Amino acid sequence: MSILTKIIKKMVPKDIHTYRTLHPPLPKHIYIDPSSYCQLQCPLCPTGTRTIKLDKQMMSLTDFKRYIDHFRIIKQIDLYNWGEPFLNPQLLDIIRYAKSKNIFVTIDSNFSLYFTDKKLDDILSSGLDVLRVALDGATQKSYNAYRKNGNFPLVLDNLRRLRQRQNITGKGTLQIIWKFLVNKYSQYEIDKAKKIAKKIDVEINFDKMMLSEYIPDLNIDPRLSLQARKELWLPTQKEYVQEEYLRTGTTVRFPGMPCPYLFNSPVIHPDGTILPCCYVANEASSMGNLRTTSFKDIWYSAKYQYARSLFVPGAKVKRVSVVCEKCFVYQRVNNKV
Repeated sequence: MSILTKIIKKMVPKDIHTYRTLHPPLPKHIYIDPSSYCQLQCPLCPTGTRTIKLDKQMMSLTDFKRYIDHFRIIKQIDLYNWGEPFLNPQLLDIIRYAKSKNIFVTIDSNFSLYFTDKKLDDILSSGLDVLRVALDGATQKSYNAYRKNGNFPLVLDNLRRLRQRQNITGKGTLQIIWKFLVNKYSQYEIDKAKKIAKKIDVEINFDKMMLSEYIPDLNIDPRLSLQARKELWLPTQKEYVQEEYLRTGTTVRFPGMPCPYLFNSPVIHPDGTILPCCYVANEASSMGNLRTTSFKDIWYSAKYQYARSLFVPGAKVKRVSVVCEKCFVYQRVNNKV
């Protein structure tokens, strides 16, 4: 089962029929991007390749409060998307505010920044629930193959010190996860990484690569075909390769179920733009903006209703141009791939 299949199955509510409607309840799970900037230049990321077509901004605490006030009940916020969250100087205040509302908060970070002991203590005491740190490899050479401009010793030391400070201070209940993306260059250091993770006492997860062909509104590098990307990045160890990449053909295959983002999990860019999912990377794909429109009006707008109708059997809605028609999830469900 692919990573995206697992993500989608996890996000779709158990009572899926309740969500096969054009008017689902207001979501309880949202993605909010506190920073659309990133200091790394990962070659399969729109931010890293500088091809993203969304405004670069930092989200202020004031805007964060304003945005989440649009929602009745939020149970979980994934506080990341296309940028590095810890570049935002108000990030910990944002987390604290979310926790004051009893919201479960997770962050994905490259963690390739210098943190003082006090900063690490503040992260621990902020109430953050889960921190996943992208660290692909066990040496600078293998890590830097994909995480361009990243500093492996710095990230590893940050992880080590964060766990050490947690043990010393007893602050918080933060779950710390080393997220190791297995690629052609890092695959030979899996065992070494396991030993390091055990030594510094952090959980380590091994993720399979996606190759950015699932981004529906952007081609990060038209010079490279999907086959060329496979040859450049995929590991030779088949157990660490997405199942769909082992099949013939060039299309990523998704499960035949509704898109969870359209029914349960919208994405908020720092400028208030509502994106239909976390794979969208173009302002033109916006569903609306919280600075000018209430979320409820956006959630039940003609755009959202038409997008959902692509997954609701028998639904008849006037067509509105939406990026979802280009998405592999829709195309797979409707037997177009």
